[in-house]
Parts: sequence; structure tokens; C-alpha cells
Amino acid sequence: MIGITCVLTAAFLTAAGDYTITVDSFGLGNTWRAGEITPLHITVSNTIPEPISAWISWDVPDGDGDVVAWGRPITLTPNQDVSTWLYAPVQPWANGTTPWTLRLRTLVDGIPSEQLTAFRFSPQSVNAAPLSLRHGAIAVVGTRRVGLGGLAGAGKAVTVLEPTTTISGLQPEDLPDAWPCFDSIDTLVWADAPPELDYRQAKAIEEWVSRGGHLVIILPTIGNPWALGSQEGPLASILSDIQPTLGNAEISDFKHVLGNPRNYSPLTLTVRSFDAHKHTPLFTLQDSRVIAITKDYGVGMCSIIGVDLSDGRLAAIGLPRADVFWNRILGRRGDTPSPTALQKLDDLELLSGTIPTSTTLPMGAIAAQTIAMSTTAGGRLGTVFVLVLSYIIVGGPIGYFILRKKKKLRWSWMWFATTSLVFTAITWILAQTTSSVTTPLRHLSIIDQVYGAPRQQVHGWFSLYLPNYSNNQISIGGSANLLMPWTPSELSKAPSFADTRHVSMNVDQVPSYFDQPSRATTSNFQFNWAGGLQSDTYQSLIRVGLDEGPSVRTLENGTPIGLSGLIFNKMNISLFDVTVVWITDNKITPALHAKDNAGNDLPWIKMSESGKPLNVAYSWRLSQTWDPEESLSLHRFEPTVDAKLAFGFDERYKQENRWDAYGNGAAMPSDEIAKRLEMLSLYSHLKPPVYRKREGSKKSPPSNTMIREGGRELDMASWFGRPCIIIMGFVKNASIPVPIEVDGEEISKSDGMTMVRWVYPLGITQ
Repeated sequence: MIGITCVLTAAFLTAAGDYTITVDSFGLGNTWRAGEITPLHITVSNTIPEPISAWISWDVPDGDGDVVAWGRPITLTPNQDVSTWLYAPVQPWANGTTPWTLRLRTLVDGIPSEQLTAFRFSPQSVNAAPLSLRHGAIAVVGTRRVGLGGLAGAGKAVTVLEPTTTISGLQPEDLPDAWPCFDSIDTLVWADAPPELDYRQAKAIEEWVSRGGHLVIILPTIGNPWALGSQEGPLASILSDIQPTLGNAEISDFKHVLGNPRNYSPLTLTVRSFDAHKHTPLFTLQDSRVIAITKDYGVGMCSIIGVDLSDGRLAAIGLPRADVFWNRILGRRGDTPSPTALQKLDDLELLSGTIPTSTTLPMGAIAAQTIAMSTTAGGRLGTVFVLVLSYIIVGGPIGYFILRKKKKLRWSWMWFATTSLVFTAITWILAQTTSSVTTPLRHLSIIDQVYGAPRQQVHGWFSLYLPNYSNNQISIGGSANLLMPWTPSELSKAPSFADTRHVSMNVDQVPSYFDQPSRATTSNFQFNWAGGLQSDTYQSLIRVGLDEGPSVRTLENGTPIGLSGLIFNKMNISLFDVTVVWITDNKITPALHAKDNAGNDLPWIKMSESGKPLNVAYSWRLSQTWDPEESLSLHRFEPTVDAKLAFGFDERYKQENRWDAYGNGAAMPSDEIAKRLEMLSLYSHLKPPVYRKREGSKKSPPSNTMIREGGRELDMASWFGRPCIIIMGFVKNASIPVPIEVDGEEISKSDGMTMVRWVYPLGITQ
């Protein structure tokens, strides 16, 4: 039936009288991923004689079977098209044939009223491309792919941790006007399109970046379309303090920036260089000019590239090379050999034949297990089961036996009615006396704080027990914060409630509340909050010593030899499983190629050069908890060989057995949950798969890959190419860090797991 419906709705237009709805794109760039907040761009046409106020909405069922109409008000002018964006959390089991409905209604006193028309569609019917839960995504505004295709991981061997899809060909009008719509992509790259953004689009991008997004801007050869250094530009709050200097450079100067330009004709490129002291330099030419920088913005960042990568002359010579250039911009570790190089390795029997074992990092399953109220639900369901069983026995066999013995079977209807009344009374009394749950909210929260940023960020999931049968308004404190219902994939086989209800939500502003139908059970939510933490538990998180802030100890020649300074746990609770990571300013120059015995260049690199981190870096684990008010001396962390980041990460997060014990959805112990949250945080710098074997060896080496299913918002990749200190730790059995209210009353008791991630950007070591 669904298939027939989708075929019938494959036409893009449907009309009812004077109104027509068109679906322009489903997902960012008409690419979407199930289980995520998905933007939908639509156009409403009309032939009406007078303007009217209307309401356009998108009906999306949730995990309980209730239909949520995610909509916004629009004004219809006679014979004028109106385009707008909607967005909603689609079901994790949605696919190309899943049908949804758009409805156009009149708007009377701010309330949706009479239906004017409706349109039924599916992703397939609008040619939307599905994106795998196991693939990353980078959106490119412009017509060029600027070398990002090398991150797709396609070829005769697995060389990258995660294949990345490049969504290219976008134009400014293809970008949504609300920041949650960008959460399905890892990075937004602005290439060769003019920055023609309206006010809402610009604010959406700025807010997305400030909450952890990564924007990459490639400056064009001619002009200053971004109005850098001015308060008049489209993203002035990010770019107003950036003032590049115009110049030229030869292609040979970009050897370790774009890739190896050997055997190419002379080529002069226009470049823009930046002040290395104001922002973090990413790439420096041999004459010390900085031609790519990163600027912090909230807990996210913006990278600006001063060479026009959309220049067709670069594409003609195969530049930029993804692992040389884009790895540093994106903070990734791993090789991106070309299909030609992989084929040559295969021809020489140097390509590994090992099928990598895999470790799965299922963010949805981790969140669902952590926030589940299984004990509460199990106890109440057990009571219900006993009541129902008792009712059946008393009203049936026992009643029949007693009435038969007394020879009054004619009173059986009275016995049954009395039994029903008695058990109804018992049920009501139990409901009144057991409806209050000691801890009505369980959560999994991730707190991010970047030293010097004006606010902290918390995103996570929670399960909330609502004891009544009505509608409750669930809200999160602060302005422009996001609260939405969340549906675990495990609910795909769960039956819907019989009393299906309809809810209308306005997405004209980012929704910070939700009108939840309650049925004396739990409801699941996801949230993204930014502001200043006010919780008594978390206080001011981590603070630096007033006189001994973190710094780098160096030799006289500037070589870093360690850290110094004090930091303090200023929370009212201990941190467990604390990890300290130090990214130095000592960049590791990427290998461009190897040489054969005759000294000729080969189209690949040595095995010893494969999969190196971007910078020299170290990591340590605290053997004990970090208690409240306890100081942590950074001087104690020695940068030894054993502490090197690659060694530490590769050893700690390697899979001990051939099979992942939790890859099939099995429940994880709390320490394993913490470990996999760490892996999601460090994902882009975990050990990449081994795709080569040594010369003369017939045996392929063992290899393991980490499969990420969701949780991309946890990845701290962008910090691994710049000097900084990262502290990660966990708070167990703690309250939720953000204020959650039910019908205006704040939840006073909650429990769950909180991950704290603190970043201290370091100055450049001279």
C-alpha cells in the first residue's frame, strides 16, 4: 500500500482548488539521513483573489504513533509563490518510500484552522538521496568539489575510518534558515558561490558554528565578497577582525600544503595571507606567509583559506590532495591514496587482503541504554500484570466456583460487575499512591567548554516520566535552545498507542519546548543548550590557576618539552576516567610519496609514514578520580614515548577480540559506554585501517576499523591540528546540567551520566 501511495505521489505537484504545494528539496542539498533533524524546502503557489494568513506544516509520526505537525505561518499574496523551510526529526527507520504529508491551512488568530490543500510525498518521489548512518557528510556551496572527493574512501581497499559524502553544487538559496538543519553535516565549505545570504540564513550559520559547527571559507581570486575586516559582511560577527594581505605565490611553494606539484608547468597563484598572531595558522608557505587560519567562535570554529581551491588549474593537476590539505583543515588522520595508486599496489601484491574487524560506536543505542528507566517501568508493569491476572482469576474461576457452591450462578453478572468495580478502585488507589517516581528524569549529557568562550554548550538526551494522561509542555531553559522528541531505533517494532494524538509545533523559531502527549509512561527527548551553567552540581566546571595558568615549557630553541600550570575541578562532584590530551604546535609534515630502489618517485608513501597524526601530541589517563577543589598540576604529565597520542589511542581503543561484543546491540556496562563516548569524541584521530602489507610478505596484517553510527556532533576533530589541551572526564549518577521544566515547574530530581569536555587553546610556540 505504501509503495502504491509513493508511486501515485511521485508527481511533484498536487492541487486542491487554488493552492499548489511543491517540494523543492528534502534534506540539505536533497540529501538526508534517517533519524536526524531534516530540513524540507517547499514552495506554495496560489491563484487566490485576496491575501490570507496561512499555516504550512509537515506531519511526522513519532515513536508513540502520535502525529506531530512541524509548521510555521506564511502569508499568501495573490498569484505569488511563497517558499519556506520546515524541519523535523524523522524516524530512524524511515526510508525512501516512507510517506509524509504536507498540509496548508488557514491561520485564524494564530491557530491553524481549515485545511486548504494537502500533499503526500516520499523521499523517492522528490529524488532525495539517502545518506548512510555510517557515512560522514560535507556540504560545499559552489560548483567545485575542491579535492574533497578523496575522502569518499572508494577503491580496492578501506583506507579511511569513515567514508565521507561530498554534497556539492549548493547555492546560497539551498541553505536553511535555522541552525538545527545543519547538524547532519560535519563541515560546511564555502567554495566558488557568492555569499548572498539573507538575515535568517546568516544568523543560522553563525549559531550553528558557535555550537560546535565548522565553517570553511575559500577566498576567491578577485574581490572581497565576504567584506573581511568590516562590520557590513554577511557573517560579520565571525569575519570582521580578519584582514588578509593580497599577494602571489608559485605552485612550487605549495608542496606540503596542497600536495606534491612535481613535474608540473610553472603556475602563479593569487594568495591572501593572514596575521599569524591573531588566529591559529594552519598552513604556512616557505616564505613564512600564513595562507590558512582557524578562528574560534563559541565552541566551534571558522577556517579561512587564502588560495582559491576552485581554480580549474589546480583541479587539472590533481590538487589539492585530500590527505595533505583537507586532513589538516578538518582535523583528520589517515591516507587517501588514489584509485590508480591502489591498483598499482594491488598489481605489486602490496595491497592488504585483510577484511578489517570492526568496532561499532552506536550513539543511538548508547543514549537509549543510558537514559532507559527499565527498573521503574519493570516494577510498574509487574504490578499491572499481577492486577490483571488477579482480576481474571477472581472474576472468572474463583467467582464461578463460589457461586456454583452456593447455587447462585444466576448472580454471576453481579459478581463480575462487583469485581470490576473493586479492581478499578484498587487500580485507582495504586495509581494515586505510586505515580510519583523518585527520579523522574534520566539523562546522558555532554558538556563542552572552550576556555575564553562566552558560554558553555550541553547537548544530550533524556527520558522523562510523565505520570498523568493529558498533554504536558516540556521546555528547556534559555533562548534559542533546542528541545525535540527523540525516537530510539529500537522502537521501530514497538506498537503505537491506540489513542493516537496530534500535536502542532511552530518552527518559525527554534523550538525550546514541546507539547508532549502523556500516558503515565516515559517520553524521550534530545536537546542542544548553550549558556552559562547555573547548576549547583556543576558550578563553574574547570578553572585555571590565577597565577599559574596552563603554558608550554620549552627549550631555549623553542622546542616544547612539557606543560606547566594548575587547573582545578570547581564542580561539587568528582570526575571519573579523566583523560588529558596535549596537542603541541609541532606539526608533522605529511609524506608525499616514497621512492623505489632506483630513486624514482612512487605514487604512495612508506608504511611507516601512513596514518600519522597531524601534530606531535600526547595523552595521559588519571589513575584516580579528580575530586572537587582538587588541583591538577600539568607539570606531572611527561611527554614520553609511551604517552605519544598515536600509541596511547591505538592501544587503549584497539579491539581485543576478533568480534565486537557489543556490535549486535548487546547492553554495555557503564565503563564501556564511557570508553565509546571517548572514541566518538576522538574519532577522527583513532587508528585508521591498515591497507598495505610489507614488501616480500605474503601475509596481510591485522586491521580494525571503527564504525560510527551517529554521534558525529561529539567529534573534536578540528582541535587536533592546533595547539591546545583537552580534558575529558565523566560525572556518574549526577543531575542533568540544564533546566528542564514540565508545565512551568522545573524538574528537581534527575540522574544519569555527564561527560565533561574542556578545551584550553594554547598560544603559538615561537
